[in-house]
Amino acid sequence: MPPCSSSRRSAAGWTEQTPALLARLAAARDARDGPALVAAAHALSGSLRNFGLDRAAGRARAAETLARAGRVDEAIEEAAGLEEATRQGLHLLGAMFAPATSGGS
Repeated sequence: MPPCSSSRRSAAGWTEQTPALLARLAAARDARDGPALVAAAHALSGSLRNFGLDRAAGRARAAETLARAGRVDEAIEEAAGLEEATRQGLHLLGAMFAPATSGGS
């Protein structure tokens, strides 16, 4: 059964917003800014869960928790994994919500 149009719109909106969220995460990571890492990871976490991207959501929660605890070096390592897991999730959502093509014979 193909995804409904509201799911397709939600996924499209999220995929459009995600590059900016990833840029915030990368900037926080590069600046070694714990509070900014908390905010960026938290912003990603909820939306990742909404789309069932549990592996990425887990990394977001871990990065957020570590940064909140002042363990910035470890949070930075998680953030790198979070970025990759989020990109993989974007790819999966893109494939899942891509317009159906009709095959002809």
